[in-house]
Amino acid sequence: MVRSISSPKASYDDLADVFYLTLATEKIGRYHEDERGLVWRYSKSGKAIGVTVQGYAHLWRGQQRALATVIGHELHLDPVDVVKTFPVNLPDWLPEP
Repeated sequence: MVRSISSPKASYDDLADVFYLTLATEKIGRYHEDERGLVWRYSKSGKAIGVTVQGYAHLWRGQQRALATVIGHELHLDPVDVVKTFPVNLPDWLPEP
């Protein structure tokens, strides 16, 4: 089931190069960092409620569709909606991956 992304909270810290996407204000029950460096947040009931993308611009520049697919799969969102939450202006000081 793909859920609507009607009111996600998305932010990007350009100094740390970290992108945050949160779907719910539920208390976090656990975290899990996967092999891509994505830190998934889960509610106490086990539902995925957010993700932290470390090295967003440095590691994912030019791969936003792939990242949106991964995030969409885990958070049960349409990847097209996920892309709309991504930051548009990335820092100039970050090197290409």
